[in-house]
Amino acid sequence: MLSPNFAARHPQARARVNDWLDATTSDVLSDELAAAALSEDLTPRLGELGALPILARGGELDQAAPVAFSEAIAKSGKNATLEIVAGAGHALLVEDEEGSIDSVLRFLSDS
Repeated sequence: MLSPNFAARHPQARARVNDWLDATTSDVLSDELAAAALSEDLTPRLGELGALPILARGGELDQAAPVAFSEAIAKSGKNATLEIVAGAGHALLVEDEEGSIDSVLRFLSDS
């Protein structure tokens, strides 16, 4: 969830994310992974987003949702903003809390 460099520099954040994961039982995690594996691929439907305002924001080092996913979402819309956070992993609200808040507020004020 966290980029390796951030996790090494911020052990309290690593502990916080580990606590989230530890709070999830193996049964729930198994069910979530199975549901994800069986879920419909909605990529072909991205064009249906049309002119909706879209903020596609991802971490450069995100392994759960790679940059290519954010790029595809942004390319699909006519009114899309793409932001890739350098050096960040999947947990942007931990690694880039202020940047995430600022980005969403800016996006909402522009939409």
